[in-house]
Amino acid sequence: MSATDFRIDTRDMERKMRRLLKVVAPEAIRKGVGKASLQCLNDCVTIAPTVPEKEGTLRGSGSVHVEGQFAGKSENRGGTGAPNTGQEKKEHATGLIGWNSPYAGFQHEGKRLDGSHVVKNYTEPSSGRKFLLAKLISRRRFYMSIIANTLRASMNRGR
Repeated sequence: MSATDFRIDTRDMERKMRRLLKVVAPEAIRKGVGKASLQCLNDCVTIAPTVPEKEGTLRGSGSVHVEGQFAGKSENRGGTGAPNTGQEKKEHATGLIGWNSPYAGFQHEGKRLDGSHVVKNYTEPSSGRKFLLAKLISRRRFYMSIIANTLRASMNRGR
């Protein structure tokens, strides 16, 4: 057999690779963003500084949306608030972690609307300002690993 007689048909492999890149990977990334965002939301309630809790309305109003779709709400440990309403659908996998309480921003930033600082005596010792930002900074690699592991598992399964 000469070199000109040898052929490899790669059409099936190319079709499967296109499916992996166009269908499986984007869905796995969305799923991973959802898992990581839910973990972050849970961390906001369990790792100091935590979401303040007095009546539990703020804690109970935390939820996650990925590309505008509801992904879940916090295991709020007694919270009673309604979840936030989400966001518009984006082109890329975008997770939204938010709270549907009018004072959520004030509690997170520790500032009044006029910008003046407020010394806050929280009812729970672990509560504090920047309860979301602190997690996004200190645990960002962990959250990225959740997304990467979800993508890796989906690519290995091919679905």
